[in-house]
Amino acid sequence: METGLTLLRKCKAPLRFWNYAFETSVYLINRMPTPVLAHRSPFDCLFHRSPDYHFLRTFGCLCFPFLRPYNNHKLDFYSSPCVFFGYSSSYLGYRCFDIASHRIYISHHVRFHEHVFPYDNSEQIAKVSTSTLIPPATVTLPNLLTHPPPPTSTSHPNSPQHSALTSYLRP
Repeated sequence: METGLTLLRKCKAPLRFWNYAFETSVYLINRMPTPVLAHRSPFDCLFHRSPDYHFLRTFGCLCFPFLRPYNNHKLDFYSSPCVFFGYSSSYLGYRCFDIASHRIYISHHVRFHEHVFPYDNSEQIAKVSTSTLIPPATVTLPNLLTHPPPPTSTSHPNSPQHSALTSYLRP
């Protein structure tokens, strides 16, 4: 109970996501060594091998799952900002919640920003997504106050160019 509430408190997620926090806490507790089992984990006792800890990520952090299998059109975005809400119980993948569409995606290919929590501060999402994923466009505009525009070439009324142009425009 305390582990699930701690996960929710740390990422500042709303209480409506309690089920994901408690499922994740059970997942984590089953992989932690305990003195009751002679400093072995329940996972180790059941499967006779140590659990893989490289798969673990920070609960409630910003993540970008690969969404190509979920897309209906080939021009849809390959990813969108989501919140990491644990591990799938039936597939080898991460459970990612899309805040904009309120959908849960399960994906094995996910990029994590483990120090950014979307429910903590929504400004951090825009900062991370624009600064690291999409390079900012730099546009250099000339300063018209210090550099006046070059003079345009206008034809003089007595020049041959002017007479050819006016003869062309006459009906």
